[in-house]
Amino acid sequence: KAVKLLAKVHEHGLGYMTGFIPFTDASSSGSQIFAAMSRSLFDGALCNLVPMAEPANIYQEVADKALQAVNDDFGGTDKDKAKFAGMWIAAKHPSVKSSKRNTMTLGYDSKTSGMADQLYDDIVKPLRRLKLAENTNHPYPSNKKGQRKACRYLAEINNRVINATLPSARA
Repeated sequence: KAVKLLAKVHEHGLGYMTGFIPFTDASSSGSQIFAAMSRSLFDGALCNLVPMAEPANIYQEVADKALQAVNDDFGGTDKDKAKFAGMWIAAKHPSVKSSKRNTMTLGYDSKTSGMADQLYDDIVKPLRRLKLAENTNHPYPSNKKGQRKACRYLAEINNRVINATLPSARA
């Protein structure tokens, strides 16, 4: 509803009264809200606020850029980063699954530590349960501390990529 009202403002001008209450929580539309409030055409296009021939997918955009950063680390000279990068690549991440929640919550002041917790809860913890249930392997360290470090590594990349991709969310 908020996006439709903002489209009317665009159509009728800044004097148009929408009746929109801006402090209402729009759940996963945080990126759209920041793009609209900042009037960023660039961010608006990434969040589908701006009419385009093809719809954008901000989550895929972040995942693609994060994957490039992980691949760069995997081929780089920093052995710790290369090790963590290899783990995430073996697990077929970064992907939309590992970037979506981090992207959605940036507008709610999520930081790297919170993003790392999200990655752990959404990706690593379920694999730990699966490993215990089916006695299968996964690419992450066997101990919780190492798994948390692996999540912190990807969270730092996601945070950096999201902030670079959606400048309006940095404010």
